[in-house]
Amino acid sequence: MATSTNKLLCVKCEKVRATSKCAGCSHDYCYDHLRDHRQELNIQLDYIENNHNHFRQILNEYINNSEIHAFIQQVDQWEKELINKIQQKANECRELLKKHINENIHQIEINLNKQTDQLRNIVKENDFNEIDLNELNEKLKELERQLH
Repeated sequence: MATSTNKLLCVKCEKVRATSKCAGCSHDYCYDHLRDHRQELNIQLDYIENNHNHFRQILNEYINNSEIHAFIQQVDQWEKELINKIQQKANECRELLKKHINENIHQIEINLNKQTDQLRNIVKENDFNEIDLNELNEKLKELERQLH
């Protein structure tokens, strides 16, 4: 704060006296006014300290505010509900897919059984030609495509 003692003009009383220079504001003060200047600085520091403490209190209240926790709980609840809805829709899709696949397989099985009957009949009767064989082969390929 204060540096060397010189006889200079005091910035407050404007008298040439033994002074000290304030390292913060670089003004020269006589000893009486230097003490006053320090008191003013202490008042400013107290003001800043009070504002600081008040802000700390506000921050602590904000941190402990139950509304914030309520909002977080709402987000958590929303997350759980959405996860449940997604899981429910996924299960519905799986069931629908299984049903569709089973229906498709069942229809393929019906058509394959018809073709099996045709084959047995052709073999039993020994009544077929190239056209019949091509037709049977194409129907079999179509059933394979339907399966995949």
